[in-house]
Amino acid sequence: MKLLIIFLLIFGFFWYYRRKKIFFQKIRKKVQALKVEMKSCENCGIFFSESEGYRLKRENKELFFCSEKCLKEFLSKERV
Repeated sequence: MKLLIIFLLIFGFFWYYRRKKIFFQKIRKKVQALKVEMKSCENCGIFFSESEGYRLKRENKELFFCSEKCLKEFLSKERV
């Protein structure tokens, strides 16, 4: 009887450890999926998510803008 209790305790410990490890692996994957690349607007300097902004390629350099308004302002300053 004592052997059965010891076996169940050891089995329970390993089962709990395994579930905990799998749980934290799933959470780590979700956090990594949520990470976004932040860029700085060339016109106003505000930080924004790369996926939400506007891009402009100039001379092998990619410029990022937080809004269409900032992009237009940058282009108008460039022409003057």
